[in-house]
Amino acid sequence: MNSTAYGPFLFLIIIISICSLSNAWSSYDKRKRRDDSETCLEEYRELRVRSSQDYLNDFVDDSDEDDDSDQANFISKKSNYSNPSDDVSHSLEPINNDSGQEDDDDDENDPMVRESVCEAAMDNYGSIIGAPYRWRRRRSSSSPLPINAYSLAKYCPGGQEIKEMSEENENNCDIKKRQLIKKRHVRRSFRRAIRGVKRHDVKRHLLKKKEISKRKALRFMKKRFFSR
Repeated sequence: MNSTAYGPFLFLIIIISICSLSNAWSSYDKRKRRDDSETCLEEYRELRVRSSQDYLNDFVDDSDEDDDSDQANFISKKSNYSNPSDDVSHSLEPINNDSGQEDDDDDENDPMVRESVCEAAMDNYGSIIGAPYRWRRRRSSSSPLPINAYSLAKYCPGGQEIKEMSEENENNCDIKKRQLIKKRHVRRSFRRAIRGVKRHDVKRHLLKKKEISKRKALRFMKKRFFSR
């Protein structure tokens, strides 16, 4: 009879214990997920900082000596198809390229390259051109043509106006920040496009229909982004 009297109480204790264990497990799971999300967020922030530093090391060069060499290399290679209407005289000798990238010369000698670079610079000078940040040719791998106001002023129609506007914006901190953010976004978009995560139609068109390498597809994507 005693067991019958204590039966409901034991059942109630078991139910309460199960609910307590369930609540404890739920709170532990929520706390673990929150800790994991915080850890993931910290890793993501560290990755952003590290990628930003890598980006600056790869794409930004504040060296005046490097600026002059890149500008001379760029202008000398573009002097082959300068139009007489541009009223530009090139007195620089061709610079030898010992990097072993012979296939880059074919793309650089294409008149469409000059047209696309000029149009992109004219449309997006506030985001792409300006001191001190600018795109430059990397020696280690293929990259877009170096775009800066000083080389544009040499061979692009209207380049002198772009140079003057860039010099006026040199001390504008907001414009410098926008330049850096735009370039970081574009670089991430390049990688996603080549991996197939983004712009699948362009990747399919480049890699399947044209049957070109990923390096050339990356170069095409950069010019495509510049033209927007």
